[in-house]
Amino acid sequence: MNINGRIGFYLYAENHWAHLEPIIKHLPEGLVEIVTPETRDVPKFVDTRKYKFSKSIDILASGKKYRCMVSLYMMPPDWWKNNVEKKTNELNDPSGGYFKSLAKHNVRMVYSLGALPWNTSGVMKGYDSIFVYGPHEENIYREKFGNTINIHQVGYPKFDFHFTGISNQTYLEKKLLPDRKTILWLPTKGKLSSIEKYADIMIELCTSYNVILKPHPQEDLEILKKIDSTAVILSKSYDSAPYYKLADFVFCDYGGSAFGALYVDKPIIFLSPDNPERDSRNYSSESPEVELRSHFLTFDKCTTIEITRKLNDQAFWNGQKGIRETLRKKYFKCNYGSAGKQAADFLKSCISN
Repeated sequence: MNINGRIGFYLYAENHWAHLEPIIKHLPEGLVEIVTPETRDVPKFVDTRKYKFSKSIDILASGKKYRCMVSLYMMPPDWWKNNVEKKTNELNDPSGGYFKSLAKHNVRMVYSLGALPWNTSGVMKGYDSIFVYGPHEENIYREKFGNTINIHQVGYPKFDFHFTGISNQTYLEKKLLPDRKTILWLPTKGKLSSIEKYADIMIELCTSYNVILKPHPQEDLEILKKIDSTAVILSKSYDSAPYYKLADFVFCDYGGSAFGALYVDKPIIFLSPDNPERDSRNYSSESPEVELRSHFLTFDKCTTIEITRKLNDQAFWNGQKGIRETLRKKYFKCNYGSAGKQAADFLKSCISN
């Protein structure tokens, strides 16, 4: 087998960089190679002088394989799916052939504790190893896949900077009124998103709070038109992690945003869209974020007055601190600030074997 000695990092979408870079930074630059599908360019904010970059089709043509490659999910280009793989339902098809052709050992960096149907789908069978945040998630994968995939708890590398004192400032800080508390609104996309149902209430909350809306990277832009020209501070950045530092409260619906808030110990409020079961691809009553909802303040219907009353209830929020502390032990490996290094150390061990 013709082996490329570098560690490949498959950058399918620009928001993936926020999850991969905290691992890459702990590796020697000469050991890293960034891989992109031929249909996508390297994001402009990535320093192309530091690392080697390759298109996946060139790697395939060379006949070489990485000894190890990291990706957030297995998303081969359309030409591969249409011409090489059978046309099957992606959730039931491992789709690993493309990635097996690129690397001897494929590693997944899990990027969301939500969306259980997606995270435990057949696609994951194409991986040799999976990085997870902590013990709860490891149990989910072991129950689903047994010992067919190696599971490694590494914590949440994306948030290392929250615990190391490293500044990761955002331009939005200048837009915040210093005498107001800040609400960070992190909805997911599509049928599970809270934007359409709660937009009016969030706009009204702007009279008393700074409200930052960071929509899902794949959200329909038409839905955001109602937010335009309002006092809601709309961010279209690829990365939500820096905004958690600005938040006094984090508003979520489904997906992984609430776990980011839990990881950095921020007060959490859930907003519920109607009939979430309509999205069978991403919603499950057994998904971890549904369990999380049972521990935190959840609104199915509400008014601005009701939300404001709860936000001002300091005794309630004091009681939530202990709940968050208990749940952090359940969901996350206790290596806050060093998750990226732990993941990097495992990858170095992969290429030395």
